[in-house]
Amino acid sequence: MLGIGTNDLPGKCNIVSVSIDGSVAVAKYTCPAAQAEISLQHRDAEPDAGAVVRTEKFSLTASGKPRAPQELIDGITDRVRSREGSFEWTLWATSATAPVAGSATPSSATPDGAPKPWWPAWLISLALLLGAPMAGHVVGGLIRRVLTREFLRGFLAALVVPSASVTLAVLLATQRWHVGLWDSVLTVLGSRGNGARAGRASILLSVGSAALSLGLCEVASRTLLPAPRAAIPRDPPRFVLDDPNTYGGTFHPNGDWQQEACAFLYPDLHPGVFESRAPSGDGRRPVVLHVGDSMVQGYGVVMAESFPARLSEIDPGTLHINAGVAAMSVDYYLLHAERWLARRHIDRVVFYVFVGNDLDEIDQEMACCWDGPLLDYGPDGPRERCPKPASSDDALAWHSPLPYPVRAATKFSSLALRLAALYSGSRPKREHDSKWPHFEAVMGAARDRMVASGVGFAVVLLPLREALQSAEPKQSEAYAVRTRAMETCNRLGIRTLDTWDFFEGAGHRTGLARLFITRDGFEDLHFSAEGNEQFARWLARRLGALFAPVPAPN
Repeated sequence: MLGIGTNDLPGKCNIVSVSIDGSVAVAKYTCPAAQAEISLQHRDAEPDAGAVVRTEKFSLTASGKPRAPQELIDGITDRVRSREGSFEWTLWATSATAPVAGSATPSSATPDGAPKPWWPAWLISLALLLGAPMAGHVVGGLIRRVLTREFLRGFLAALVVPSASVTLAVLLATQRWHVGLWDSVLTVLGSRGNGARAGRASILLSVGSAALSLGLCEVASRTLLPAPRAAIPRDPPRFVLDDPNTYGGTFHPNGDWQQEACAFLYPDLHPGVFESRAPSGDGRRPVVLHVGDSMVQGYGVVMAESFPARLSEIDPGTLHINAGVAAMSVDYYLLHAERWLARRHIDRVVFYVFVGNDLDEIDQEMACCWDGPLLDYGPDGPRERCPKPASSDDALAWHSPLPYPVRAATKFSSLALRLAALYSGSRPKREHDSKWPHFEAVMGAARDRMVASGVGFAVVLLPLREALQSAEPKQSEAYAVRTRAMETCNRLGIRTLDTWDFFEGAGHRTGLARLFITRDGFEDLHFSAEGNEQFARWLARRLGALFAPVPAPN
């Protein structure tokens, strides 16, 4: 969501609009004396994609128009970078504008970009809240009339029926049509009116008390508490949910970076996933596996223009496999490399550590691992948490969204919007210092497992464009991350190649705009086709020496 972060903006500063054009979103904030603007570009979607993309992976620029105070720019930048909530918008082939809290849908929005009506969501909510109990009450009355005796009364019924109802709810919630767990519980327990014999007065009293309580809570949320730090959803929620883990069938990349990442971790469920990156045979050539994130995968260029592909052209006697997967980090690299080693002949493995965000993305939540990290850390080193993927049924049962009526009420209810923001909030961001022990543990485990497999292992450090073009590149946070990563790898005895000076020097000679993607004035952190080409030629001259045997001491 836009506007969620840790630093408050200066007084009376509010977000007033969000415009979306392709893969770029521009949010405008206004203050009494100034206006500021942020631009964000997806790293995980093509500009012509047409599906909702939820991601925390984007590039950011901020500017003041005119002479916005620096604290405003800093506040906006911190809010967007904080990663406390995902940034979400819909990518359209043509320009469209998405409304934010308090703003109307612009008349220039395209038909495809028009917001969906909310009244079906409210009808579904009424059906869940009222329809199921009423139907259950009617059915219960008919059963009692047919049986002409007490039905489902007594201690045993009071114990068995709720347990059976909840069990049925879980089963209903986790079928292939994927209704949320809480919605199934609401439906099943509501329809348990077949055993109820409450009078009309009791029913009306219960309904009235619940409505009064909710009304008082809503008033308190609006008057006694600060406004919810979330935007009103543009479109109504879905009752039938997407499958959180799609398994089975031949692998086809679909643009969902988490699903693609999980496919490589569980290749038996996704035939053809490795063949999407390399032929099944190596032609009796040495094989180098290049493992990394979108910097290796080649975001923004076709994969044939990525530097691993260029290395194959420069060095045709070696098979260079591009094993980059967007938005991953070293914990994923470890498991990803192990999957390749178990199924293919690999001679050398290179981990590419991107100093821009790899440290931030260690232990991120993965849908195929119960929405948790991939590794557990113990005295014996990192251990895989999910040797088998969490099934769609399991993931939905344990990580179900809020009850549908609450999600539908976020359009008009401050209380519902507050609950939704609390429920969907990400884990607090950990500082780098708390992540370095896990980084060192993963790199040490990678070293040991490669040695045990008889595979050469090395690390290459990739720089951050924003730091390279700053006034003092080697005083930046990214350079500090690079330095500590280098020290950690050296201490572990891992051969490490630093690319910082190469990119800094090449930027001085040709300009960073030629090495990194720059589109419509927007500065992306990924390598351009020319940047991939130059890096591949530089790297090709050093890979051999990086893996050369260390001479024995005299």
